[in-house]
Amino acid sequence: MKRSDKERNVEEVKGKASRASALYFTDFTGITVKEANELRSEFRKAGVDYRVVKNTIARKALTDIGGLEPVFEALQGPTAIALG
Repeated sequence: MKRSDKERNVEEVKGKASRASALYFTDFTGITVKEANELRSEFRKAGVDYRVVKNTIARKALTDIGGLEPVFEALQGPTAIALG
């Protein structure tokens, strides 16, 4: 991933996270592609954005927002974020 792509991803996550009233972190290990697609579809219907994000990008975005450092311990292994 190019630097400009990473910066764009950080800004996108930061923007969505700063507007979200809730952030949920999930470990998606063991979920099938079909199950993930069904989950995304249900989230979309509910107005929730579900994204798989590199932990370093999520940390950078959340650091830029400030006050969310306590959630960093959730950013280990394969992580997805549901922003509602």
